[in-house]
Amino acid sequence: MGQKTLKVMRRKQAAITNALIIALFMIYITIMSMFEITESQMFFILGLIILANTLMRWIKRKSTKSIFPVFEQVASYEKQKMGSEWRKQYNSGLIMNFLLSGIFLLQSNWLSGSTDTVVRTDAGFMLVTILFLVVLVNTSLYLHVRKVDDSQSASDFRGYTLKSNLIGIVAGLAAALTLSIGLIFYVMTFS
Repeated sequence: MGQKTLKVMRRKQAAITNALIIALFMIYITIMSMFEITESQMFFILGLIILANTLMRWIKRKSTKSIFPVFEQVASYEKQKMGSEWRKQYNSGLIMNFLLSGIFLLQSNWLSGSTDTVVRTDAGFMLVTILFLVVLVNTSLYLHVRKVDDSQSASDFRGYTLKSNLIGIVAGLAAALTLSIGLIFYVMTFS
C-alpha cells in the first residue's frame, strides 16, 4: 500500500471514529433528555449493546467485514501486516468487551433493588466528557497507527498485544480516576 493511500485511509479512519463517538454521545444525551431512564436501566441497556456487538464480532472472527468500508480496509491491512498478533489483539478486545458487558449487567442487577434515581445529563459535564474521550481515543489510535505503519515485519509486533493491553489498563484506570475527580469537583462546585 502506497504512503498516500495509507495516509488517506488513516485520515478517514480517524474522522469516522471521531464522528461515531460524537454521534453516539448525542444519541445518548437525546435519549436521556427524552425519557426517564433509571441507572439500572441505563447499565442494562449499555451492557446489552456491548454484549450484542461483541457476539457479532465473535461470530465473524475471521472476517474483516465492516459496515464502514474504511474499517474493513484498515482491518485487512493490519491483519496482513501484523500477522498472528492481529488475531491476539482481536481476541483480547473480545474478552475485554465481554468483561465490560458483564460489569454493566452486574451493575444493573445491583442497582435494580435500590431506589433507582433517574439519570440526568448536564450539558457542560457531558461536553467535557466527550472531549476527554475524543482525546483519549485519538491518542490511543495515533500510537497504534504509528506502531503498525512504521513496522517492517510481523516480528516487530512480538508481545505488542500484551504490552498495549497493560498500557490500556493503566491509562483506563488513570482516565477513570481523572473523570471521578472531575465529577466530584464539578458536583461540589456547581451544586
